[in-house]
Amino acid sequence: MGTYLRRIPHELTCFLFVAGVWATYLLIAADDRFYHDAASYWRLGDLFEHEGRFSLLSYDEAYRGYALPLWNHGLGALAAEVGIGDSTIVQLTGSLLVATLGVVVVPRLARALFSDADVGWARVLAFNALLFVFWRDHLGFPSPTFRRCLRGALASSGCSAGRMRDTRSQESDSAWR
Repeated sequence: MGTYLRRIPHELTCFLFVAGVWATYLLIAADDRFYHDAASYWRLGDLFEHEGRFSLLSYDEAYRGYALPLWNHGLGALAAEVGIGDSTIVQLTGSLLVATLGVVVVPRLARALFSDADVGWARVLAFNALLFVFWRDHLGFPSPTFRRCLRGALASSGCSAGRMRDTRSQESDSAWR
């Protein structure tokens, strides 16, 4: 059993653990309906409906943007198809998003920016514990804040990876001269 567990990648194990902890917490402790801003963000997804059918052209709310309401509409359709509530689908996808940020994106960004840093599973779990302490009450709602944080980290990760690739190609070019 021990050798089998050693073959499982740490990133996958941490991802499943973190997503499971978040999903458990959100399903137990979070609200089962949306309030105020969260409810208005969720209702924006309904603006993609025209005469009972989906239509990209029927959305006419320019102030709130397009991506989050479209995301919410897709989540609502998935929740209806699977037979779970709106808040449940938001909580489950929120747990997957935070696990993606905390286990995949930020550690890779840290490794790209600080090549000498030891970013092992213990530090990844410690970082996720901090995320849990400070963000635990915000991921059960359809808010754009966390998704923007994830997109920013992904963009930074992509930029740093491109920069690292450029640096390596310059080093290899100079080695050939």
